[in-house]
Amino acid sequence: MGLLTQTDFQTGIYQVSSSDQSSAELTESIDRIEDEILTDLLGIELKNAYDVGIAVLPTPDQKWLDLRDGKEYEDTPSGITVEYKGFKDLLKPFTYSDFIKKMRTQNTAFGQSKIGARNSAKISKIEVLNESKEAYNLGLSQYAQAERFISENKDDYPNQVFKRLYSK
Repeated sequence: MGLLTQTDFQTGIYQVSSSDQSSAELTESIDRIEDEILTDLLGIELKNAYDVGIAVLPTPDQKWLDLRDGKEYEDTPSGITVEYKGFKDLLKPFTYSDFIKKMRTQNTAFGQSKIGARNSAKISKIEVLNESKEAYNLGLSQYAQAERFISENKDDYPNQVFKRLYSK
């Protein structure tokens, strides 16, 4: 699918430094988290329909583009215009959370070791886990927005069966 790439993590609050190891780990996180989160959000049937629908060339149906890229829509009960930001904003915090948890140590021939750094301050495992938890919880907010968008447009996405995610 490839909604996110490593360049999505070069600037902003989800910026990560790059090395050969971190690049491979980031790519693995991007691929795995995208599949997990979209399956949790959409359910298997709607995710399969999305995968097929978004791949239609030259242009997918607008409903699949709206789901992927986001859209402003009117909230039914309140009449307020709401902005749904799309899958990239949804996936970034979850991917970042997963990545930084994995990168707090590295595999070596002698087992797990802490990543060393020069000219930088060492951070504790607790600080890394707290940052990971904070990013994950920001992702939950985006997940709730996606759920709401899909629910508000249930005629376009009738097969949704989402899994509830809970804060860490």
